[in-house]
Amino acid sequence: MRKIVTICLIFSFMLSGYIITPAYAASGIAGTAHDFTDEGWDPPTYGNQVLGLCEACHIPHNADTTTEAPLWNHEITVQNYQPYTSQSLKATPEQPGLYSLLCLSCHDGTVAVDSYGNMDGSVFISDYDGSYVFGNDLTGDHPVGIQWTHKEPANCANCHFAHSGRTQLPFYDGKVECATCHDPHNKGDIDFNFLRITDVDSEICLFCHDK
Repeated sequence: MRKIVTICLIFSFMLSGYIITPAYAASGIAGTAHDFTDEGWDPPTYGNQVLGLCEACHIPHNADTTTEAPLWNHEITVQNYQPYTSQSLKATPEQPGLYSLLCLSCHDGTVAVDSYGNMDGSVFISDYDGSYVFGNDLTGDHPVGIQWTHKEPANCANCHFAHSGRTQLPFYDGKVECATCHDPHNKGDIDFNFLRITDVDSEICLFCHDK
C-alpha cells in the first residue's frame, strides 16, 4: 500500500509540473528538519493505512482543492504581513504570494505544524526553534511578493531557470517568493536552510544581484 501511495504522489507531481530535474538531484526531506516521522503526532492513521513522511504538507487523495499548491494537506495561514520597505527598491513588495504563504503556514508561528489532514494541531514551530518564527513582521527580511522589474519580465521572469549550469531560482507569477531561494525538499549539502544555491561568498545573492 505504501508503494502505491508513493507512486500516486510522484505521478501527481509530474502532472502538476513538478517534475524532478537534475537541478533537484538532492531533493528529499528524509532526515531533514522537514521530516516529522519521529514526532509523536506523525504519522496519523487513516483506517488501516499509516502514512508519514509527506503528509504534513501533501496527500495523494482528498487534497485541499482551494489552493494551487500540489495535493496540499496543511492549513494555510491567513495572516496579513508588514512587507520589507526600502528607498532603493524599484518595485513595491505586495503581500506574500502562495509560494511564500505555504512556508509561512508554519513559519509565521500562527498555524500549528501538525495542523494538517483536517486536524487541529497543537505543536508550533516555536516549540522547536524560535529563531525560525518570522511572525507577521517581514520588514527585516528579503522582500517576497515582489515583481522582478530591473530587467524585462518577458526575458527573465518566465524562463528563470539554470544559468551556466547553476541551480535555478524560480519566480512565481513573475515574483520573488520564499520558494525562489529555498527548496523545502532539499536535503543536499548546500545549506541547512534548504537554500537552492549556497550562500558561501554570497553566491545565492549574486545570482540575481550580480552587477
